[in-house]
Amino acid sequence: MGQNLRLVILDYPKLMLDQDAVRRAFADMIVVKQKNFARTSESYVSMGPLDMISTHFLIYDQTQVYEPRLAGGFRCCWGNRTRYHKLSLPIEEYITYAPIEYRKKFEEFRSTRPVIVDGNAWFVDPEYTYSKSGLRLSELIYTAFVQFIVRKGFDHYVGAANEKYKASRWAMPTGYTRDGMIFAHPKVPDPHKLLLFEHLNYEWLYDCSMKYAEFISQRVEVKPETYPTPETTMSVEDAVELIQARKRSDSIAA
Repeated sequence: MGQNLRLVILDYPKLMLDQDAVRRAFADMIVVKQKNFARTSESYVSMGPLDMISTHFLIYDQTQVYEPRLAGGFRCCWGNRTRYHKLSLPIEEYITYAPIEYRKKFEEFRSTRPVIVDGNAWFVDPEYTYSKSGLRLSELIYTAFVQFIVRKGFDHYVGAANEKYKASRWAMPTGYTRDGMIFAHPKVPDPHKLLLFEHLNYEWLYDCSMKYAEFISQRVEVKPETYPTPETTMSVEDAVELIQARKRSDSIAA
């Protein structure tokens, strides 16, 4: 099954709704994400305005060639885009329900970063969990996501991991954050771990970039030709060189 997996990176779909591939990916996400999140909360609605302006990392199982199946995914929201479209990042909403100590930590974090990168809405089809399939699908997703952060010129991200599913075990190796910040998420009624990654773990990222190099090289990347917000995206090859250089620098500093 693992050899039949394909990564799709869908960036800023609002700008490409005339493309069949974009509409198909959205239709898949609506069904699979809603079914997945319904396991936790029947009242939760998984899709919204943020999906139109975010970057989506989707993994398809292509075992059935003519009916590829969405097996898992992740969403990345960018603070410059949410400001442009007058929306809020997920963390800007749920942090108000966290203890005041955590709110202060986030404000300190935000004060030194003009653009906040927010990773969220992680999901894996129950049939593709590691315990059932033996596939490290979440590691694949996080590798593509964190590598893309570097491609966009950033070195941090925030998020909230659902600890009912021990979701933080996939996120914690990706960077450096204070551990143990647990709070009750207002929309998904499970304990969540607040993640404020001040710096990426380049040793982990380089190792995974090498481990999954072939998988990432075969990705389908759908992105607009121009953006309404000032931003660039470096190539995977340039990003890997940068990741390797930062890995060496971190090793020397240690």
